[in-house]
Amino acid sequence: MDELERLSGGNSALHRLDPTVKLLCAAFFVVFVVSRGRYAALALLPLFVVPVAAAAVSGTPFGSVAVRAALALPFVLGATLPNCLFGDPSLGLLSALTASLKAVLCVSCVCVCVATTSAADGLRVMRALRVPEFISAQAALTARYISVLAEETLTALIAYAARGGGFRISPKDAGAFAGGLALKAMDKGERVYLAMRQRGFGGDRDG
Repeated sequence: MDELERLSGGNSALHRLDPTVKLLCAAFFVVFVVSRGRYAALALLPLFVVPVAAAAVSGTPFGSVAVRAALALPFVLGATLPNCLFGDPSLGLLSALTASLKAVLCVSCVCVCVATTSAADGLRVMRALRVPEFISAQAALTARYISVLAEETLTALIAYAARGGGFRISPKDAGAFAGGLALKAMDKGERVYLAMRQRGFGGDRDG
């Protein structure tokens, strides 16, 4: 998210909007998207107007948002494609498509929000809204280390392509790819946590 964080210092109308309004609107949008039915792929398509319009108004590069949204797809496909093997294949594919669209919409919304709101403002709003401390602390850590996950994903994609798979992950490899990436992320998270504990981190932002 480093590139998007640098964009948060812009001067567009969306940048100048109150951070509380942006955070609440983003949260409402994510909840609305996630609450749609598991086969509501067509109903989700018009919602792409929201992140596209927000990115256009704020000057957020569409390519940057698209790349980050695509990073979520291996996890979603790895979790949903097995439904095709244990049920109706057509419904399984529709469910996977719907879940993928939801992931892209939510990640795109979050990316635009990050690109127009500084991390400090976002955390200040969460504290003002009385968000539980452990949630705001996790949000701070996520904002800080999401770029690490992106780098791990890129490394895994390059390794996959070097073994002859190309940069387009086949459905049969999606589960193994997502599982390996999840294990790497968990290992990295454990090492980060241990390092923070050694430096006196006590579970909140104040140490």
